[in-house]
Amino acid sequence: RYSFMNWSLSKSIPLYAVSVAAWPFLEFFLHSVIYHMRTESYWMNTLHFLFHGVHHLTPMDKTRLVAPPPLAIFISTPITALIYSFSPSSMFAWTMTAGLFSGYLVYDQIHYWLHHGELPWKWLRTLKNHHMEVFFFF
Repeated sequence: RYSFMNWSLSKSIPLYAVSVAAWPFLEFFLHSVIYHMRTESYWMNTLHFLFHGVHHLTPMDKTRLVAPPPLAIFISTPITALIYSFSPSSMFAWTMTAGLFSGYLVYDQIHYWLHHGELPWKWLRTLKNHHMEVFFFF
């Protein structure tokens, strides 16, 4: 494993940038597979609704636009564990984790703006209209 002293900016900046850019693809996967998964039982339906369904029920609620802490922990723990398990060094893992979570923060800011901001371009208003459609699978 690399020590901190052997980890240069020439390695960390590109990895960080790639990790930030990877978040939208991870978000798409999580949203398609996890947030809209089919559930059968009462408790799974309830849990699913509390974590994501309420966002579709009240999409303009300013307090429900980011993942609630239990969901954030539920999602970030396995992601972080996977990164650390397959990373060649601890600095690689730290940099990649920081990049992914920074990408999430940028995503959340854009998501909030799409819901509550004044959108200057028609393509963004079209994107917002598509996003505001309800896609429940339960």
